[in-house]
Amino acid sequence: MNSKFKIFLSGGITGLNNEDCKKWREYIVEYFSCWCFNKADCIIVNQMNHFNPNEETSDLLEKEAMRYNLHHLRTSNIVIVNLNKLESIGTAQELMLAYELRIPIIGFIKADKKDKIHPWIQMEVTKLFTYTKDIENALVDCMDYVYNYYLNA
Repeated sequence: MNSKFKIFLSGGITGLNNEDCKKWREYIVEYFSCWCFNKADCIIVNQMNHFNPNEETSDLLEKEAMRYNLHHLRTSNIVIVNLNKLESIGTAQELMLAYELRIPIIGFIKADKKDKIHPWIQMEVTKLFTYTKDIENALVDCMDYVYNYYLNA
């Protein structure tokens, strides 16, 4: 049995540039690296370390990416999700699986998009943080919540 606390980062990738996909994920990795002093005790799954949305894709690569993501999701303790790309099919599937496995889902979204979240996804998300201007504020709120209620419990 794995005793490491695993955080799965979910959010749209297809159709976004590398920076839009990576920036918030790297911010979370950096933030938690301060709290997971012994990196052996904490794993953050960032699929952007393995897959690049700007590279040409194939059915085989998509299948590999899906299996990679779902394997890590199934073995995670918590999901942090960026809901700003509302039309992301992959994100919706990841959230449904996490919900079915009773893995807490902590999300963030721009305030003016909150009312556009599909009702089922709204019900699946354990806690949702919004922001109006700076995504960093929502990320800090989100990460503080994860630390206080899950890592430091």
